[in-house]
Amino acid sequence: MPAAGSSAVPDCARWGTPEPGQRIPHVDILADYTARAERATGPAALQPVDPRDGRHQLLNRLFESRCLLSLRFAYDRAVYQTAIIELAPAAGYCVLDALVPQEGNALASALSAIHLQARLGGLDLKFASRITARGSHDGLPYYQAVYPSVIEQPQRRREYRVNIPFDRGIAMHFRGAGGVSLRGELRDLSASGFCARLLSGDARQLEAPAARRGDCDIELPGGAITVTIGVCHVMPSRGRSAPRIGACFIDLDPRTERHLERCVATLERERAKGR
Repeated sequence: MPAAGSSAVPDCARWGTPEPGQRIPHVDILADYTARAERATGPAALQPVDPRDGRHQLLNRLFESRCLLSLRFAYDRAVYQTAIIELAPAAGYCVLDALVPQEGNALASALSAIHLQARLGGLDLKFASRITARGSHDGLPYYQAVYPSVIEQPQRRREYRVNIPFDRGIAMHFRGAGGVSLRGELRDLSASGFCARLLSGDARQLEAPAARRGDCDIELPGGAITVTIGVCHVMPSRGRSAPRIGACFIDLDPRTERHLERCVATLERERAKGR
């Protein structure tokens, strides 16, 4: 079982591993494809991950919410269900639960390249990983997988989102639960949300889910607004770059929504003139 100190295994149905000698007809073919790919790309390397890293924060939310993940093996169309049962960012890996249906565990014994997908609070998350070790506890398998290098968040935006130049300076001030206070400047804006570069405050305060919702003052052209927002993702600082947050507006009233739409149109006209 995963190392002591990890949280309890998710309360979900489990299946044991296949009987000895049981094979999936195409497993040998898939294993051959995978082996060829790994010879070309090299083995998966376990690298420590900073707990403030956006990848860990998203995986931790999946872990804490006991979210089910859809898993596919490379070169295979079948979909299996699993869940994260342990995170070890300092060692660069996570641990996945036994696969459902049980046939997936036969594949996992021979294949390593995997693709995972999950839906978390309205976010669609996709990432690739590799199984680097296998184990079992009470006859139930689990799998050590390397932290993904990238977690994709395909966006489904109905509204146009305009980029804001650095010299435009649209200030924002977010106030979340527990005394969270973050100030920054908008980098893009739509009628449904924004991205902001943080200039003061500690983005690590947003690690607590409750701190991600609160009031936000935005100094928009034509008049400031105060709205409720939810912080969807946090991008930690890298090198000299400041941390950024992506947020969505919550329960906008029609007047504020129209004001936002006018501001987006105004900013886009300004940007077009400056081209």
